Order: sequence, then structure tokens, then C-alpha cells
Amino acid sequence: MILYRFSTGAAQPWLRFFFLGLIIVAWGVVCPAQVSLVWQKGALQAENLPLSFTDSLSQDAIEPGQFLKLFRLDASRSLSPGQNAIWGSYQVHAESFAFYPKFKLRPGAWYRALWIYRADTLAYDFQLAPEANSLPPPVAALSPQLDTLPANLLKIYLHFSQPMAEGQAYQKVELLDENGKVLGLPFVPLQPELWDAPHQRLTLWLDPGRIKRGLGPNQASGSPLKTGKRYTFRVRADWKDQKGQLMGQPYEHTFWVGPVDRLSPQPKAWEIESPQSKSQEPLRIRLGERLDAALLQKCFQVYTAQGDEVPGSVIPVPSQDQWAFLPDRPWPPASYEIRIQAILEDLAGNNLNRLFDRDLQENPKPPQNQTHYSLYFVVK
Repeated sequence: MILYRFSTGAAQPWLRFFFLGLIIVAWGVVCPAQVSLVWQKGALQAENLPLSFTDSLSQDAIEPGQFLKLFRLDASRSLSPGQNAIWGSYQVHAESFAFYPKFKLRPGAWYRALWIYRADTLAYDFQLAPEANSLPPPVAALSPQLDTLPANLLKIYLHFSQPMAEGQAYQKVELLDENGKVLGLPFVPLQPELWDAPHQRLTLWLDPGRIKRGLGPNQASGSPLKTGKRYTFRVRADWKDQKGQLMGQPYEHTFWVGPVDRLSPQPKAWEIESPQSKSQEPLRIRLGERLDAALLQKCFQVYTAQGDEVPGSVIPVPSQDQWAFLPDRPWPPASYEIRIQAILEDLAGNNLNRLFDRDLQENPKPPQNQTHYSLYFVVK
């Protein structure tokens, strides 16, 4: 049975000291070694307390946090200097003292409870188990997930089915050669890691210094990928999601490396498949090459001849050589404009304005400086 529930209300100073004196007298024989701390049923419990102690507590007698505190530990399972205790409320039960966090603790994380009395402290470290109904966070997709990739591939996207823990990426992704040997990290270890807002898509950059000709890393080590070779991209099974759940099994994708790509995408060469009027068929564009999957989702907009944007959604195409758009409403017969932002890239990082790796002797022409390019079609 709950005897008292504490609040943040303050007592008169003389009353506070009066009750605290009673507590010290009543609990003079209790030491931390006799107290046990345990996390159960969503609360931190200090147990094996004498009734003389719990009966002496009152709402305005003490600040309950002076006896029992809870902290979250960092990755090294230690406290940071000046770290604040977790906020919550306190309840006194017969022979026990409980702390209820204001916010839900994170499954899989480590915590430290401190029971403090006079000059003695009892510490209790514990880890919350992953949620029972949580599922392993497999890699939902890899992009580009193709059998052949250019030798100057610039980016890889990893898509997970659940939000993943940050700070582990460059220890959990590997590139293996055709003999199964793990190669030196070919990715730029960016900090912070490049996650989307839900922490379900990670962007990995292959080292641009090794891709661009003439730079020191390229001359010293060459490109990360060699034309004609076979590689395996692997995600290790010991990567954890934000709930502390391990992936449980590795993810692998094997691919061949083709020639380098040093040509910008050419919108004028794309083929537009116009939908039928009064239908809700998707608008499709055949691109003639593989383009960056993430940029395909955001670099296209469709407008009417009056300049109004057509509402709708982009349909992902796994092959990355098409762009498809599904309107929210049927197409009325009219003329339309497709605006493509110039930042749209192919798999090698060449965008509509400039090449990622440009040899000034081979291509002395300065890059374009347009913000977007336009294509036009008619719905009949």
C-alpha cells in the first residue's frame, strides 16, 4: 500500500530539519549494505528498509532525491561530469522506497542507481532488456542494389526497417574483395553520421579523395573500386537499433565493377511516357541510365501551363533508371512542364551542371550554372 506520494512542494525550513532529525534517529542502524536496489515494473525500488524509516517520511520533510537518484550511462558505461539525474516522482511503500521516471527509459540502455545516506553510497548498474515484441532490424534495402556499379561510385544508401543507433556505422559496414578479404575502410567516416530524421536511412560516401584523379589519396591508394573486380558489401550482424536489439544476421550484396562514368545526365535524351487524359495513370520518364535514388525522390516537380504545381507522389523504381509520378487527381487534358533540379546526380556524383571529376585538359568548358532544367509534355 502506498503511504505517501512526494511532490516538489517546499516545507518550512524548521519543519524540514525537525523531520529529518527524526529520520536519522529512526534509521541510525541502517547502512547501504542492508538496502537492495532493483528495477521492476517500471520503477526503481529501494527495498529492505525498516518501517521506522518509511513511517517517518512525510510529504514536506525531505527532498526524496537526496536518497535515491537514477542516471543514464554513456557508451563506456560511465557518468559524465556534472550529469543531471533523471527526472521523476517518488513514492514510499511499506519497507520500500520507489522512483518512477517521468519519461520511459530506453530499452537496451545502461543505467546507474545511487542510494545515498550520510557518507555512504550504494551503486546499482543495470541494463534494460530490449522490448519483447521488438523485431530484429534487418536492412530493408540497399541503394544502388545493382549487379554492376561504376568504378567511381560515390554514395551508398542503407535503408533499415527500424530506427538504428548512431555512432556505430563505420565499425559495422565492410567491403570485401573477391577472396573474402576485408578491405580498408573505403568510406569517409563523417561525424555526425548522415542519417535521415527517422534514423532509418544512412548515407555512406566513398572517399572522394580516392575517386578524383590527381588528388593525393587517389595517387597513393587509387580508387576504392577497381574495374572488372567483384566485391561484397556487408553489414555486420552485431549492429544495434535504437532499442538495443541486434540485427541478428549479416546483410550482404555482391556486385561487379564496370567502367567509370564521367558524363553528366542529359535530360534532353530522356523519354517521356505521357498519361491518358482523365486517367490517374503515372507519368513516367525513361532516363537511360541509373541515377541517385534519394535525389530522384526530390528533384522533380510537375507544373501546369499556368505555373501551378501538380500534387502527387513519386513512385520509387528499384532499377533507378526511371522516374514515375502518381497524381493525386486524374490528369485533365493540358500542357505540362517537368522541372528537374540541377543537383540531380548519377551514381558517380555527376549532376546536370557539372562533372564530379573533371579533367580541365579533356573538358575545358566551364560547368553550367542553371538552377533547374525543364521538359514538356501534353496530356491528350
